[in-house]
Amino acid sequence: MNWKISLIVTALLALTACSKTPTPVTETFSCNDGNRFTLTHTPRTLSPATLSWQGQTYEMTPVKTKTGAERFEHPSGITYIGAANTSMLIDRIKGKLIVQDCRNPTQEKAELQQNKLLKP
Repeated sequence: MNWKISLIVTALLALTACSKTPTPVTETFSCNDGNRFTLTHTPRTLSPATLSWQGQTYEMTPVKTKTGAERFEHPSGITYIGAANTSMLIDRIKGKLIVQDCRNPTQEKAELQQNKLLKP
């Protein structure tokens, strides 16, 4: 009988772990030209995000990418693209870069670690 109870408890714990809703996070990005923006999103999901940039708030739609980079777009053209160690904002309608070399604290840490690995 004990093994049956153990099996049921294990199954219930697994279901509970799978059913937890990921928590949205708000990240602040600092760019090399002094600009800043925030992005509120649920990492590693294709959930909508909210971008705050220069006093405006944009409700962003996630876009699946082949590279694994995060991409969120707004109908106005503003687009966020985030990779492991850098992020940028572009205007995809006008075809121009808005800001680049933007990093949140996690990306800054990844950039520092990458630079340490590349130094002889």
